[in-house]
Amino acid sequence: MSLSEKDVCVENAFAGWHLADQQNGRSSISAINTPMLSTLPRDRLASGRLGKTAVDMLGANPPAQQDNRQTLIDATLASVAEIGLIRTSVSEIITRAGLSRGMIHLHFQGKDNLLAAAAKHSSERYYKRLDQYLRDAKSDPQYRIEALIQCDLSEDGLTEDIVRITHEFQAATRAFPILAPYSDTRDARLRRYFEEAFTEIMIQTGETDPSQVSRDITTGLVATMEGFWVDFLLHPQDFDRARAARIVFRMLSGLLPDYFDLNGAKAPN
Repeated sequence: MSLSEKDVCVENAFAGWHLADQQNGRSSISAINTPMLSTLPRDRLASGRLGKTAVDMLGANPPAQQDNRQTLIDATLASVAEIGLIRTSVSEIITRAGLSRGMIHLHFQGKDNLLAAAAKHSSERYYKRLDQYLRDAKSDPQYRIEALIQCDLSEDGLTEDIVRITHEFQAATRAFPILAPYSDTRDARLRRYFEEAFTEIMIQTGETDPSQVSRDITTGLVATMEGFWVDFLLHPQDFDRARAARIVFRMLSGLLPDYFDLNGAKAPN
């Protein structure tokens, strides 16, 4: 068998082909993983012993390829949200995804990398939503701060699934350091958003050390918001978003009365 033919047979086997029936010198197919099959080059499929059957099954126009990588990530996040990270096994993931175990190794080279990809995807979704809130806000720093707070307490930003996933990944960072860049309570990007806005305010007020004061306010504010997320995690049915926002803005109005009141940001003077 030539090297190219061997490669095709390996690809066929990995895609779920079972070469069983050797009667009359023919191989037959007892199972086919069509999504995987559709990702293989047609010219290579056609050169294998089962190539004609493979191409016939795909048809003249192959079906839209399933994004198996994203399917595995979505299945992982759904499992983490529903049963927790500890119980999210490879078997659980592939069952939810409807894919073979080999797909995890093909796309992620193992479960740890899949978990990291899922944590990254969850983080990216968070920031996509957060950035949209910032784009919709007025440019003044107090309005950007208000947008960050509103996003974190909104019905689309603070959900049971999101909070469960976030805290499951945060709790696992010591056992899985690969998750840390996407699951840190001291998230650098979020803090930068707050610090930049508070620094602008401190400069406007004539503060002698605007960077230090903005860092202090940001640290306290982020810790308060983290506390609300934990409270929501434990008491989702009793959590009062409006009250949580009012508490945050009460704190800010005490520190910066010219920029905030109990309802949020104030128009600049």
